[in-house]
Amino acid sequence: MKNLIISLGLVMSAYLFTGCEKSLDTYEGGNGIYFDPWYEEAEILNDTIDVHWGLKKSDITGQKLILNVKLFGNTAPVDRKFSIRVETDPEDENAAKDGVDYIMPPLEYVIAAGKAETPIEIEVLRRPGLKDSPRRFRISLVESDELKFHFSRAIGYKDVTGDAEINDSVSCVINLSSPSSDDLNFISCVAEFGLILRNSKYKGTASINSVLERLESLGGYISGDVYKQEFVTLVGKASESGYYENAEENT
Repeated sequence: MKNLIISLGLVMSAYLFTGCEKSLDTYEGGNGIYFDPWYEEAEILNDTIDVHWGLKKSDITGQKLILNVKLFGNTAPVDRKFSIRVETDPEDENAAKDGVDYIMPPLEYVIAAGKAETPIEIEVLRRPGLKDSPRRFRISLVESDELKFHFSRAIGYKDVTGDAEINDSVSCVINLSSPSSDDLNFISCVAEFGLILRNSKYKGTASINSVLERLESLGGYISGDVYKQEFVTLVGKASESGYYENAEENT
């Protein structure tokens, strides 16, 4: 009887092991490629990268962007090729130009054997007059027989305003611009407010009232941007609390 119980136990164990092994079958569908939605630790918003030259030293005339293309599916024991397109709208007055706004990158790439991603390096250039005339272009992935867009087709969603947007993970728009004086003024408001919130020793004469006064002067600049409007609301609530004007006494 004891031998029978042991035999039954071995049979059941073998059955369970076989069942578990079957449930761990590897993915057998098609393989896809897509752009990593994270760029330099910041999410690519609506698949767009904004390059603001005005925040960089004037002697910096070029910089390199690294876009990571990732694999959806299984790695392979051999290299797999794919390509990209560099696109602009011929009717777009702000269309970027090769050799002036960017250096044309290689168009053919490889996801190496055993790898699940590969980088694409884009070199962008700083042309004069970007403050008055921003430039833009698009980098798009191209399907191959081995690497398609099965799992990375455009997916719709709604932004904070409720408007429909398209999240297209197989292309990325690169905007080149230089902040206007209003941009820089708003950025200084954000920085000053951050120093106040942290009661930083570097805040100097920074104050909530100073921030609010400058934001009021940017009324027209802010009115068309829901995110900037939310920031104004946040500063207003901080002012109403009265806490941050006396931060040193409250710490």
